[in-house]
Amino acid sequence: MTTENDWAARCDAVRDLHRSLLPSAEQHPLAQTLPDLRIADESRIAPEVGSASILAQPGGFRREHIQAELPPGKELHQYAATPLNVHLTRDGFMQRFLVTGVTQELGDGTKLLYESRPYRRGRLPKILRLSTGLPPEPLPPTLKLCGFRPRSVPYWTSVTFLCGALFFTAGSVAWMIPAVGDGAHGAPQWEAQLTVTDTYLVGAVFFVVGCYAGFVEVINANLTEEVHSSTEPLNPIGSVHARSVRERGGSFSRSEAQLEAWSKSTHMQPETWPGWLLSLHWWRFQPNSLLWWGALVQLLSAGIFLLACVAGLPGVLQGGRDAEVYLVFIPSLIGSIGFVFASWVYLFEVTSSPNPLLPPRTLSVGYFIALLNLAGSGLYTVASGCYFYPESESEGEYDTAYYVSEWGVRFGYAIGSLCFVSSALLAFPEILSE
Repeated sequence: MTTENDWAARCDAVRDLHRSLLPSAEQHPLAQTLPDLRIADESRIAPEVGSASILAQPGGFRREHIQAELPPGKELHQYAATPLNVHLTRDGFMQRFLVTGVTQELGDGTKLLYESRPYRRGRLPKILRLSTGLPPEPLPPTLKLCGFRPRSVPYWTSVTFLCGALFFTAGSVAWMIPAVGDGAHGAPQWEAQLTVTDTYLVGAVFFVVGCYAGFVEVINANLTEEVHSSTEPLNPIGSVHARSVRERGGSFSRSEAQLEAWSKSTHMQPETWPGWLLSLHWWRFQPNSLLWWGALVQLLSAGIFLLACVAGLPGVLQGGRDAEVYLVFIPSLIGSIGFVFASWVYLFEVTSSPNPLLPPRTLSVGYFIALLNLAGSGLYTVASGCYFYPESESEGEYDTAYYVSEWGVRFGYAIGSLCFVSSALLAFPEILSE
């Protein structure tokens, strides 16, 4: 025997039918399926599918049966595993060209926060609200300063940048010591070439590789492009770079365990190295993304720097001072300005403000990395500008030209390189820590 109000815990469709049969039907409004008014999850067969209006979408009724009858060891197809009612909210002062953050609400009520820099650096999205409607319990932060993440593009980006910055620092310091790296002030030519010219060249090669790795990092995990171009919801476990977390082994943290339940093996990286490499995009055209332009300009600037370092090799420059200006000084200045532009873009990304010099409300490691990269790029620009100061009239003199070169060019490159070393070192805890 049923009572008049026993329909209250039923699904929306059954409740509407009961309302229509009640003598006082006009006093009972039909069920609403707005997120704020939906029925409790425990009253549904499949909470992750959504309410009655959502079930009207193709495949909605079938998903519960597919999940229930799935044989052991088999995973759902990505379509069947994707929630139907996903809501996105974008953040950023330039949402058309640079989306700095996205809030995504899944079908079961879980709310996730995706931030642009952590997203492309392989971090997991933040859980703002659990499916129960409650915020997650805070976890104690874990700090990991070093590690090995071979299938992580951001990891190799940081490694190559660190190597390039170390070589540039060593070359600049050697150049500042006249007896070691200055052939015009007492150092043997072979020693000056080995400690300065060749060292700069190796550092420039590492910078080019690092900038290309950074470009690949961006085009595979560009939050702006994925929000604007894709009709699919964002993966609950993050970008393709975040899926290398499974290589850490051991148990997952509480947040990862929840995300793992939503992310099936169709999202996992291939098991083999060739498969992983083939799963990445190595070139993509994303002109509507400011982040893409920043990464591309940085890559081109590193290539120009490399050409300047090649021009400094013995026997390459044949036209004296004029050839040095066109083949070394100007390319170095253009490359430095390009690095400044890219650093500004990355600072916009972490501050999400028209004035990136103002620190964000919540300070992060990524913010200090962007600041250090901007400082290093600015010092490189100043050092490259000091190249144009007229050279000494006679070789070996310690005149004004020498001191401009010593403290403007060499010291500027040394301190700028140390900024890049510091930012690259900070990148490891940013990538490896939980």
